[in-house]
Amino acid sequence: MFYENFKSLCDNNGTTVTAVLKKLNISTSKGTAWKNGSVPNGEVLSRLASYFNVSTDYLLGKDTKDVRNPATEDDIKFALFNGADGITDEMYEEVKAFAAFVKQREQQKGKK
Repeated sequence: MFYENFKSLCDNNGTTVTAVLKKLNISTSKGTAWKNGSVPNGEVLSRLASYFNVSTDYLLGKDTKDVRNPATEDDIKFALFNGADGITDEMYEEVKAFAAFVKQREQQKGKK
């Protein structure tokens, strides 16, 4: 159950298991062990939960609901533009396209 939840969180965040392990300085052999049914120790489990902003119980499959509360488009517009008044759909789409561009550029940097 742990590995499936971990892999799903990686997929949902547009990353890979290997990338998360590397970012958190966890050996890839641990990832292989988890895939084969092992579970990380408390300290590593806590780091993973913090990274994904979920509970350790969620990672372990004891709590089936993902407790993260995704922001609404209005929340995002408010945060980006210091208020949502006067923000057109075109403006919002342009910001989202730029954010996608920056994310892709950073991912490409990591591959070099």
